[in-house]
Amino acid sequence: MMSNTWKKEQHPAFISFISSFLKANSFRLNFVPIAPDFILNCGASVAFMFVTNWECSDTSPVFGRVQKLREQFANLYVVVTLPTKEKNDSFVRSYFRYGMVLGRPIFVLVQDLEMGFEKIVKIAHARGVCKRQDAVSKMKAEREGSLQQMDAFLRVVTSIPGIDNHDANALNQAIGSIEAIAKASKEFILENTDLSADKAETISRSWFLLFWCIGDLYRLKNKVMMLKYSDPALCMYVMFRRLACTWREISLSLLSLSISLSCLSLISEPLLGKLQLLSQYFTKMGTPHRSGASKRSNGSSRLIITTVMGMVFGYFIGVSFPAVSLTKIYLPSSVISSLDVTLNDEHRRFISDRIPETHASTDTTLPKVDVQTNRHGAVSLPPGIIVSESDYYLRRLWGEPNEDLKKKPKYLVTFTVGLDQWKNIDAAVKKFSGDFQIMLFHYDGRTTEWDQFDWSKRVVHVSVPKQTKWWYAKRFLHPDIVAAYDYIFIWDEDLGVEHFNGDKFIELIKKHGLEISQPGLEPNDGLTWQMTKRRGDREVHKNTDEKPGWCSDPNLPPCAAFVEIMAPVFSRKAWRCVWHMLQNDLVHGWGLDFALRRCVEPAHEKIGVVDSQWVIHQVIPTLGNQGKSKGRKSAWQRVRDRCRSEWAEFQDRLADADNAYASYLARIRNVEAIR
Repeated sequence: MMSNTWKKEQHPAFISFISSFLKANSFRLNFVPIAPDFILNCGASVAFMFVTNWECSDTSPVFGRVQKLREQFANLYVVVTLPTKEKNDSFVRSYFRYGMVLGRPIFVLVQDLEMGFEKIVKIAHARGVCKRQDAVSKMKAEREGSLQQMDAFLRVVTSIPGIDNHDANALNQAIGSIEAIAKASKEFILENTDLSADKAETISRSWFLLFWCIGDLYRLKNKVMMLKYSDPALCMYVMFRRLACTWREISLSLLSLSISLSCLSLISEPLLGKLQLLSQYFTKMGTPHRSGASKRSNGSSRLIITTVMGMVFGYFIGVSFPAVSLTKIYLPSSVISSLDVTLNDEHRRFISDRIPETHASTDTTLPKVDVQTNRHGAVSLPPGIIVSESDYYLRRLWGEPNEDLKKKPKYLVTFTVGLDQWKNIDAAVKKFSGDFQIMLFHYDGRTTEWDQFDWSKRVVHVSVPKQTKWWYAKRFLHPDIVAAYDYIFIWDEDLGVEHFNGDKFIELIKKHGLEISQPGLEPNDGLTWQMTKRRGDREVHKNTDEKPGWCSDPNLPPCAAFVEIMAPVFSRKAWRCVWHMLQNDLVHGWGLDFALRRCVEPAHEKIGVVDSQWVIHQVIPTLGNQGKSKGRKSAWQRVRDRCRSEWAEFQDRLADADNAYASYLARIRNVEAIR
């Protein structure tokens, strides 16, 4: 979204550049009345303030607006264009004068408008990527936590004699948590699972309850302050109340309590008063009695005797094993229900965390998605899942994806090759560092023979017999596939590279602002055009003098804005345009070199030849040998005839397209004139 107010203050040419740039990068531009100058959403909403005209004499409006916007937007960036040293110094002084805090907001300083807007798009994209990565990390952590909880659940339940993984899964799906299974009766287990009667009996009356109680007591040791209880005995009382245990279970639980307290050295005060409280409670909750006080007294005495015996037994066990630690019992907190005790007149309860469901939901209804700003074919997908670009990075089949690449190549170099020219290709590949991804198109169908070279395992191989490099380029170098690379080399195989270095070549084309380029050619029989001839007195040249009558304009091909198709190098932006100009059925690419100027502007400034990094064209007609002879014409003659006819056909199609577009514009103007 772009602010209407900001738009009115800018030059129309810059607004046109922004619109074209966003369209090329699959953004949709809307003009709306918003406080910041831009709001971009690439998965995360980011606000931008874009200062395109820094006034050294009046900086207060800028910083006043910054102060206001940073209170309204959490993600705010301020992009400031500072083309001169004077303006840069003025900004630095003003920044500290108005008490700006580093990083709140972040200021991005650029030298020109186009660079500033490109920074805006890159920042918005990066914020969106970071947000998606955070979401993926969170989902991954939750998934791992769920698996760990389920694994712990299985460990606990299968510790019961006779219970296997199948039984544990059945209990989890039918009953649920450890707590629920501990409370389940034999009848309930039989009714809701496929377990046998013996297994149901084992679960309902087994040492499983003991393990559960020990686990709860171990948690109580660490959470006694949070629960506001100073003595675990009272917590045990609440546990009994909630469980509504039988007499046998009470005895067993009290025994486990004694063992636990002895092992944990938690007996810090007499438990007689608490046990009396337990006695009164279980007398009230116990089995029906035929008489009044005498029966209740007998029940209390019975409980006290059982309790004392359990405590004595537990004490001797604790003394016998002084080094016992309940931390060695594998009952993590994610499995054992957490205790949150609340007291009132009627009951005490625990609220426990359950193990997350491990079976898939049966609800297959998906939210309806219709995002018209998505790319064609992806309107039914949520924007956060769309990946519209790719690369040729080689990845592993194991490990974490973000650990696959030690270094991401920044440039792509392609050769269309046959095995006969292996010496040329071996020498050429070694001229490119690890910043270059190498890709070989095999027109002879022979790929395994290249395994003799160590570098072959790092190369992408594509094999389709008897095809040209422009056929490959149209099908395997789509702009969205090679979007990760800053520059794309599309080279022939018959080039001598003794005087060429890939890294130095990149430095020079960046230095001279070349969007389409090629290395200079050593003057020999392989030289066709003066424009591509190497000059020994300079780094780069962008124009030349051709034969009289060849150039109607000194800024047009072949005198300028021209490179040959044998070894072109394209920037990412230029290649996106050139790829769309390639014709599916015209495979040789003849005539393309004269039309490249349509993809950069001004072409005579952004297309050139690098003289200080040069190659030798060996003029080996390898593709001609892949043709088929007929009659008196040899294979290479028939290939050459097709090249010439394709050149003429391409020129005709280009002229027809120009004429059709001119007619369309004329009709539009006529309609507007009538209105």
